[in-house]
Amino acid sequence: MINDILHHAFMGAALALLISPNNRKLFYYIIGAFAGLVPDVTKFIFHDQYLHSLLIVPFICIGLAFIVKLVYSSEKYIHLLLLFLLPMLAHLFMDFIDDGNLLFYPLSTTDFNYSLLNRSTPVIWVVILVISIIGIIIKKAKLMNKIALALIALFLIFQCSSKIMISKELHSDYPLVNANYYVIPASQWPWEAHTWRYMINSDLFKIDGFVENSLTRKETSFYFTPQIKLQYEVKKWEQHGNVYEILCYDLFNNNKEVTFQSKDRIVWVQK
Repeated sequence: MINDILHHAFMGAALALLISPNNRKLFYYIIGAFAGLVPDVTKFIFHDQYLHSLLIVPFICIGLAFIVKLVYSSEKYIHLLLLFLLPMLAHLFMDFIDDGNLLFYPLSTTDFNYSLLNRSTPVIWVVILVISIIGIIIKKAKLMNKIALALIALFLIFQCSSKIMISKELHSDYPLVNANYYVIPASQWPWEAHTWRYMINSDLFKIDGFVENSLTRKETSFYFTPQIKLQYEVKKWEQHGNVYEILCYDLFNNNKEVTFQSKDRIVWVQK
């Protein structure tokens, strides 16, 4: 929870600093941090998704910018509009690459997501905080802020590339019909041993595993599920020439050992 709040606040502040006049940097930084948290206000109070919708957020930003303009009449309205719009859109984007978002609520309750970040990761706000402190010390706050955002963008590009590579490899190795493939971030920090978790669910197979930071897959469970019920749990998987030999426990028959052979890892024939 705390990391979720901090990365929304710091991302909002960093984006606001991009458009801030040199003599108003602190004001923009504070308002940007506040704006980055606005979409969660009604979510936590009323448990709704209105401020997480692309259909509603622009109008909220227009209203908030108008209110601030009444108090700070010397500020350009377009700057105030961007001051709220950029952090709030960033909030929606961060949720999209985290645990998903109802982007077109209330017209649609479809949850859109492309998970690139572990919800508990502090990477985003730590990068912005550390580099911002350096910027203040060397009196290059806006320059260092741009560097922080560039590093975050590179990190997200790396995450996206890794996920695409892993997904393609899973589809290639397990070309199952009507299967659901899931690849989600598993680590708080990029250098941890297990960076991704993957799951594949189909009528015949249930596969679960982790991907290490070297992009090496390590399966933790592999189930063959004929019809509907779970029956075979893999004990040992060996390759002999062009044939795979799979030793399983039969969960319906007192964990009796059963051996299958397969040439493509998809079609299994009992030995």
